[in-house]
Amino acid sequence: MGQHLLCPEAVDYLKRNDFTVVTWTSAPGDWKPPHIHWTEGAFEALERNDWTVLVLHDRFIAPQLDVLAGFCDRVEALGIEFVQDFPARCLPIENGQAHDIAEEISAIA
Repeated sequence: MGQHLLCPEAVDYLKRNDFTVVTWTSAPGDWKPPHIHWTEGAFEALERNDWTVLVLHDRFIAPQLDVLAGFCDRVEALGIEFVQDFPARCLPIENGQAHDIAEEISAIA
């Protein structure tokens, strides 16, 4: 990520319309051929972070649902929970309010 992620107009729009922006802590490389090796990076991130927000891309994951299912089974076997919540460090804009970390994705936030 970087300050190039959102242009000033996008940030203004998101704030004005009370949007929430969710970022991630790990992008394990599901877009890199051969696309099945993303699980290695994902497990490294899970070991390294106390709360990992993993980004996967439908375009690359859809053809390998068997790999995704195996990943999910292994995650659950390790006692790691899947939750639909996000750590504050992944919410640069929340309900239209820019947080300090918004500076990491836009120079004008």
